[in-house]
Amino acid sequence: MDTLEAPRSDLIRLEARPHQLIASRSRTVMICGRDGMISDVREHGVYVHETRVLSHLGWRLQDGEPYTVAASKVRQHTLLVYAIARPEKRLRPYSGRKQHGDSARGATEETIELRLGTRLSDGFHQDADITNFTIQPQTVAVELELDADFSDLDEVISRRRQQRGSLKMDVLHDDEQWTIAWEY
Repeated sequence: MDTLEAPRSDLIRLEARPHQLIASRSRTVMICGRDGMISDVREHGVYVHETRVLSHLGWRLQDGEPYTVAASKVRQHTLLVYAIARPEKRLRPYSGRKQHGDSARGATEETIELRLGTRLSDGFHQDADITNFTIQPQTVAVELELDADFSDLDEVISRRRQQRGSLKMDVLHDDEQWTIAWEY
């Protein structure tokens, strides 16, 4: 008969984290919710060299929460997020009802989609693409919330801020691109 031994205390215990996604490349790590958003200040963020350079990232469509959100990890250093919102009924021919129920085809039928492609390298890059799958022109309200606290990894884990300084943010944009820069 086999005897069971007690687990060794020198082994590392791995715990699944079904509530979040983790992507990394080089010294950059992104920890986010299953929806691809950075919303939990206790853990989430984009970390570069063990410093959290992005502590909050949230996208919204149509003056509120997206209708449905799905995220997937394509490679170790990339994430794709699909946020689908229901547009307003603008013209008579559009009923606002889905023809194909909860199927994959029904999920994209008569919707506005926000697709976020995130890549990590020695930093963080995110492309946002909005697609109108309706039969009518739509006006879409898109909101982006960002914050940075530049907390050291030890400060995030202990939840005690030790460093002090001033934080300056600049927003630069043209027709093609927005750049947000922080100086701490």
